[in-house]
Amino acid sequence: MDKFLEMQTFNAVVEAGSFVKAAEALNMSKAAVSRYVVDMETRLRVRLLHRTTRRLSLTDEGHMFYARSKELLDELDEAEAEVTFRSEAATGLLRVNAPFTFGILHLAPLWGAHGAVRLAPIPGAARNAAASVRSVAARRHLLCLLVHAR
Repeated sequence: MDKFLEMQTFNAVVEAGSFVKAAEALNMSKAAVSRYVVDMETRLRVRLLHRTTRRLSLTDEGHMFYARSKELLDELDEAEAEVTFRSEAATGLLRVNAPFTFGILHLAPLWGAHGAVRLAPIPGAARNAAASVRSVAARRHLLCLLVHAR
């Protein structure tokens, strides 16, 4: 049996409070859910759940195992989310040719926010933009931004 699926099924039973509700949540039959839990209890050689016709409750070992398995499954979800997020993040080289004011107001704040994106000024754009800027301070600021973008 698949230990991951057994653990996931056990946690679903505990969280749902019944085998039927867990089966619905997992889109499985009640028999399959029951089989996974029984197989896991057999493999571990310990009873995790007290079952009656009206009630389902955790044994002491069940409480301990549920807490640990919940942590493991949560960490796995976090790892998957992190990898998915990283693979969906923008990466690569972005060449930008925009008016100076637009670049300062709208593009410059984004440069640090996307660490995997490198910005490269279009060749000659720095000289042309710097030449068109009248203020010495603004010209230095533009050149500084373009150098940091590399």
